[in-house]
Amino acid sequence: MQASIQLLPAHQIDSKKWDACIDKNENGLIYSQTRFLNAMADNWHGLIIGEYETVMPIPWRKKWGIRYAYVPAFMQQQGFTGELNESLLAKAIEVLFQWISYGDFQFNFSNKQLITILPNLIGRTNQKIDLKKTYTELYQNFSADAKRNIQQATKETFQIETTWNEEIWDLFYQQMKYPNAPNRHEIQQFKNVCEIFSQTNQCIVRWVKDEQTGLQAGWVGLSDKRRIYNLLNLTTPGGRKTGANYFLIDQVLREFSEQPLWFDMEGSTLPGVQAFYQNWGAQVETYFQLHHNQLPIPLRWIKR
Repeated sequence: MQASIQLLPAHQIDSKKWDACIDKNENGLIYSQTRFLNAMADNWHGLIIGEYETVMPIPWRKKWGIRYAYVPAFMQQQGFTGELNESLLAKAIEVLFQWISYGDFQFNFSNKQLITILPNLIGRTNQKIDLKKTYTELYQNFSADAKRNIQQATKETFQIETTWNEEIWDLFYQQMKYPNAPNRHEIQQFKNVCEIFSQTNQCIVRWVKDEQTGLQAGWVGLSDKRRIYNLLNLTTPGGRKTGANYFLIDQVLREFSEQPLWFDMEGSTLPGVQAFYQNWGAQVETYFQLHHNQLPIPLRWIKR
C-alpha cells in the first residue's frame, strides 16, 4: 500500500509526531521544528507523507486574495525532512502545487532528488564548520586575513559576555538596512524565538565589549543536537576597525570545538558577509531555491 499524502494546517498537525520526525532524521533542521514555525511564520501548513515519516512545512501569506508561499526571515533551509522516496516526493509536489500556485521555496541540502522533479531549482551556498575538530585544527584552516585580525584584536581590552543585553537588539535594529533585510517586526518575532528556545537552553548569546567604548559586536545562535546556527551576527563601526567580530567568532569556535556539532554559518548573498565567512575554512553545503509561478496568465505576467 502506498503511503498517504496529507496537507494539513498547523493547528491540525500532531506536533509531537512532526517534531519527532525532525529530531530523528539527519536532514532535520531547526527551522522545521514546530516551535520555530509557529513563532516565525505568519501562517503555515504541513505536507505529511505516511505516518509522519516525511514532512515539509509551507509558510504562506495572502495578498489580493491569493495565497502564496514565502520564506520567513531567519529560515534558511526548509523542504522535506525524513525518508526521501523520489516517487512520493513527486506526488507530494503535485499536491503542493494544486494548493498553492505562486511563491518561493527553499529546500534543504538533502533534497537533491528534487532536481529531476523541479528543473528550475537553483543551488544556493551555505557554509558549515566541523566542530568535532580541536581548536588548533580549526585555526589551521583560518585565512591569513582572519589570523591577522584575531591577533590584532587580542591587543584590545575586549571581554566576552554571555548574558542577554538589549543593546544587541538595538544594534540589530540599527544595522538591518540592506536590501531584503529582516524588518523590525521580523526581528521581534525572532527575539520571541530566542526566548522560546532559551527555555530549553538552546539559545546562545555572545557579545564583545570594550572597557571604554562598550558593545563592539554581537552574536545570537540557536542549537540542536546536530548544529549551532549562526542566525544574527553584527558589529558596530568601531568594532569593524578593531576586529571585534573576528575576535567574537574565533571565541565562539574555540568554545564549541571538540563537540559533535556543525557550526552552520548560513552563508549570505551579501558580498561583504560572504567574504567574512570565507575566512573560517568552512565546507560548502548546497541547498535549493525555487520560484514557482502558475498563476492565471494575466497575473503570471505581472508577478514574474
